[in-house]
Amino acid sequence: MQRRVERATKKLSAKELKQREVTRNFNHVAKLVLTPLERETLHKSIRQYQKSRDVEKLHHMMVFMLTTHEKQKIFPYVRAMLPEDGRGKFDELSIEKQSSKTVQAKNHSSNNFLRPSSAENRTKKKTSFRKNMKVFTLIKDDDDYIGFSLRGGSEYGLGIYISQIDPLSPADYCGLEVGDEILAVNSIPLNNVTLNGAVSVLTGSNHLKLTVN
Repeated sequence: MQRRVERATKKLSAKELKQREVTRNFNHVAKLVLTPLERETLHKSIRQYQKSRDVEKLHHMMVFMLTTHEKQKIFPYVRAMLPEDGRGKFDELSIEKQSSKTVQAKNHSSNNFLRPSSAENRTKKKTSFRKNMKVFTLIKDDDDYIGFSLRGGSEYGLGIYISQIDPLSPADYCGLEVGDEILAVNSIPLNNVTLNGAVSVLTGSNHLKLTVN
């Protein structure tokens, strides 16, 4: 009996630690992209949701208040704070707002949040380039998922490119684009690395600073 109690306590503690991490990530991004008044309003709406479980009301408020692409980066972090059934409804509402976009199911059986594309896609060359390099900061959600696939690698004589971005994912809200070349992750250069090597670098940290071209 005592062992069962200890196991239950450990499980609860792990859950609490995970929830604290999700909350920290949310607060970190909220401070970066929202004004103090917007943060206060969003916190109030989240507290109201916790009482009413009205996902539609929460989502409607966010869409009404967060009208710029920069502010909408908070969406996946709010989603991560919701229970599983709330996330499903949240996604449905987001899909409606993004009209023709279709959410692709995440592969939860994989240990990676990245899904390498087929060999055929890996060998395709990038068709468009940005004029300037940019740096994007991503924080994984509670599923260790940021939502993009890769192609390329030194085994094909190519750099590391983004071949697919999942709609409504942290990568989508961040502003990454299909065709972006990832030059470095957390100051680690990705030139002359294999595709698997790039995946290893990207899965090695919860906070990712991506330099792309």
